[in-house]
Amino acid sequence: MSRVVSREQYFDAALEILAQSGFKGLNIGVLCRNLGVTSGSFYHHFGSWQGFVDVLLEFWENRQGILLRNLDFGKGEPETDLELLGKLTEGLNHKAEAAIRAWAANDRASRVWTSSETARRAASSRSRNAALPTVATRSTIWFQ
Repeated sequence: MSRVVSREQYFDAALEILAQSGFKGLNIGVLCRNLGVTSGSFYHHFGSWQGFVDVLLEFWENRQGILLRNLDFGKGEPETDLELLGKLTEGLNHKAEAAIRAWAANDRASRVWTSSETARRAASSRSRNAALPTVATRSTIWFQ
């Protein structure tokens, strides 16, 4: 087991384990076995389990924002932004998302991260929805 892996590979593997086994199935041993590395590699990257959990949840939180920025979210028409949000939502690993939210119900640190992410998603959605014309306005525009 002398394979070298990146932090992102740890995160991707962790999200896959979460999707398959839920938050109770994710631990250092399972993660390292899936990646073919030693626990020493894990501790080299993260220092501790809590250190890993913190950066995993930060990665999870920031990933959607990065994807949206790469798609120029917020720079076009509101309708385009809603389409981009829909595509992003369709592409999420919903089982991993559900496992993270279940984890948050059982772990204070996870709860802080998921609450923050939920609030960010809601605010983004509200701001884009506010910019959309109402149905009445659209029908007026379309029939002029």
